[in-house]
Amino acid sequence: MLLVFQTPNVNATLTAEEGRRRYDVMMEYADGLARRGVLTAGEALGSEARSARLGKGTGSSTVIDGPFIEAKEIIGGFLMLNVATRDETIDIAKTCPAVEWGTLEIREVGLCWDEFR
Repeated sequence: MLLVFQTPNVNATLTAEEGRRRYDVMMEYADGLARRGVLTAGEALGSEARSARLGKGTGSSTVIDGPFIEAKEIIGGFLMLNVATRDETIDIAKTCPAVEWGTLEIREVGLCWDEFR
C-alpha cells in the first residue's frame, strides 16, 4: 500500500484549479496503474476538518473531532497495489505525482504482530 501523507489543511490553501489539477494528475496516475494490472484500490480521503479520532488513552473512550492541529502530517489518500516485491512497489512510488507535494509511505498489508514472533 502507498499511503499519501501531506501537510494538514494544505488542500484549503489551494485554489479550485490547483486542487482539481492535483486530483486529475493522481487519477491519471491511478488509471495507468490499473491498466498495468497492479492497482487494486485507491481513494483520496476527505478533509481532516470533517474527521474524528477515537482512542482509549485515558482509560475511557474519547472522540476527538478534526482538524487535528497537533498533526505534522495527515494521510491524504492511498493506493493499494498487487505487486510481487518491495522493490517493484518502490519503483512505482518513485513515479507517483504526490511526491511533489507530500510523502509516500510504503506499507505491506499483513499481520501487524507477525514481526514480533
